[in-house]
Amino acid sequence: MPNVKLFASLMQSIDELAYDLKLEDLTDNDQKVFAAIVLLAEDKETVDIRDLLDHSLTVNIAVPTVYRSLKSLIQQKKIKRVGTVRSGSYALALASSESRIQFFR
Repeated sequence: MPNVKLFASLMQSIDELAYDLKLEDLTDNDQKVFAAIVLLAEDKETVDIRDLLDHSLTVNIAVPTVYRSLKSLIQQKKIKRVGTVRSGSYALALASSESRIQFFR
């Protein structure tokens, strides 16, 4: 039973954090796609669609749904397309002062 309580607490924390980051209006799939881009962007500035589709947060989301999420995230100015329309590269659309995400361990 402790694992169930931990799961419930984590879900509550995630909802509170999504609200604080103004991500609460995103669908679950949009949140997963956004989170995968944030994690992938930690290693490099742009994220390739192939890497995004292979990420553990998005691998079980249908490809058309990932593309809908990308379109939605672009419209909400959470991410931006990098390069040509066909390049399939994306980046976070944060202001320069916000672009460095700090991870605490």
